[in-house]
Amino acid sequence: MKISLDEFKNKINTVVNLPINLAWQGYGSAIFLELGTIQDFKGLRQNHKKGESCIQIEWDWRVEYKTKVLFGSSNQIPEIGDGIKKLIGTSIK
Repeated sequence: MKISLDEFKNKINTVVNLPINLAWQGYGSAIFLELGTIQDFKGLRQNHKKGESCIQIEWDWRVEYKTKVLFGSSNQIPEIGDGIKKLIGTSIK
């Protein structure tokens, strides 16, 4: 499904300023950031929580603050887990 640049901007603007209220690791270095109000969700295989929106990042990524790289996909799995926990309560800018 293709969308126009204006449609993309409208969709992406809905997540700007939403807080990260749940962050979790997928397989390998993949991370998921659940934004906004968190609610219970019954999936096909398991029950879990989800936000109003979710950002999934799979490949090469990093979290920066000012001029410093805090952590990223090249870190060890425990470092990624510790790092994404610190993102809870921050917002998407």
